[in-house]
Amino acid sequence: MSQSVSTSIMVFAALVLFYFCCGIFLVKPTRATTTQVAHPGATILYFRAGLAMPFITSTDGMISDSDRTVNTFTRAAMDTTVNAVLESKVILELPYSKWLYLRSTGGVDYMY
Repeated sequence: MSQSVSTSIMVFAALVLFYFCCGIFLVKPTRATTTQVAHPGATILYFRAGLAMPFITSTDGMISDSDRTVNTFTRAAMDTTVNAVLESKVILELPYSKWLYLRSTGGVDYMY
């Protein structure tokens, strides 16, 4: 077997393993209000083994997938739940990606 074929197989296997074992969670940037501090947003790479979460997701995407209205209150409740679940599973935190956020929400940009 040639080296390029074996390298291709190894890269493919690594990508499949990454897809099934890891996930990408998007935290949308927030504006500062009188009671909270602004958050610049983040793209979080995490271990998703054992979690029933899509490969690419966000708080707003999870809310809209569950047929609830995305607003400040539902976002805060979902953020609290997700933060508790992902706290020990974070691999890497990267800058916010609007492109990935739009993929997680089906192209809808929720402005709350």
